[in-house]
Amino acid sequence: MKKLIVIMCIFSASVMYGQDVFIETGLNLTEYNYKDPQGNNNDNISPGAGYYLRAGLGNIIDNNFLYYGLSIQKYNATGGNNTDSYQWDVTHLGAFADYMLPLDDRGESVFFTGGLELSMMINGNQKIGGQSFNLSEYDEFKGLWINPKLGFSYRAFQAVEVGYFFQFGLNPMNSSEEKLSFVTHKIGIKLNL
Repeated sequence: MKKLIVIMCIFSASVMYGQDVFIETGLNLTEYNYKDPQGNNNDNISPGAGYYLRAGLGNIIDNNFLYYGLSIQKYNATGGNNTDSYQWDVTHLGAFADYMLPLDDRGESVFFTGGLELSMMINGNQKIGGQSFNLSEYDEFKGLWINPKLGFSYRAFQAVEVGYFFQFGLNPMNSSEEKLSFVTHKIGIKLNL
């Protein structure tokens, strides 16, 4: 019985050392690129602010870091013309994987991050004037979104990390004549638990 307890302690310690649990939150500043069926851009759409929340696990492999988990992202926008103002309030649920490459000599403070997130819109509203429309009824918002990401982060303490990331949002499943994509600037703070 004592050997079993010792083996379980060693195994638990190695798993705990090899896994990081984290939670990350921050600000999304999203700019949409919308094209109508004739291929014209809508220049009246302005970047909008939203938040994001990510949680997951990380593996430490040969001084490189692979993180994966789930996320909730708000990709919002505002806009309008001389007569109407409008707002998009869009929420995505996704799964992601990030690879962090240390850039400093000790491999502990500055990181380059490349990642990929797959997400779907779980809620979306468009407000024009006094009316509200459900965006889930429009094909350009439906389906699986592919969101590649690049950025840098700085680990101030072992448990706290701040970063800036640049993310694209592409919807290859959109079969409608209207096309939609977005670019998001992300500023966040990550707590490694």
